[in-house]
Amino acid sequence: MCSGAARTVWSFARPAIRALDPRGDADWWARVTELQVAGREPRFAEDSYRRFREARFRDLRAMFASGRGTWYAAVLGGEVVGSCGIVVTGARGRFQSVDTTRAHRRRGICSRLVVEAAHDAAGRFGPRSLVIAADIHYHALGLNESLGWASRGASGWRGWS
Repeated sequence: MCSGAARTVWSFARPAIRALDPRGDADWWARVTELQVAGREPRFAEDSYRRFREARFRDLRAMFASGRGTWYAAVLGGEVVGSCGIVVTGARGRFQSVDTTRAHRRRGICSRLVVEAAHDAAGRFGPRSLVIAADIHYHALGLNESLGWASRGASGWRGWS
């Protein structure tokens, strides 16, 4: 944004990216659950969606405890403002539920989260490739492409290898 000789530069705080402990971090898991509930599609009732997410996270935590991936939280000022998981099966890691709070979108948080999670998962679990499954009409496809992901077909599968 420019006005005459003066220039305004937007500056956003950088969140810390935290890998959650599948055997602990109960408070962080609860915060991530609430992030997911708050960002649910309007067609899902809040209480039933919360129960669904809690059950899903129980399953994922058991998988992560066995060494098959992890969940990441983007934390800004003590608040979880974004999160995602990566499940690793063999040589492939697959992103799960990449999300940012509505109030914190378009600030680079999701980009940072995806990139740091990808690098951390590659170092911890050694997948040869990472994928993000997304509907071909999904609003974040442009973000994925800006981060170097390439389309792998009409199904919307995205790959980074």
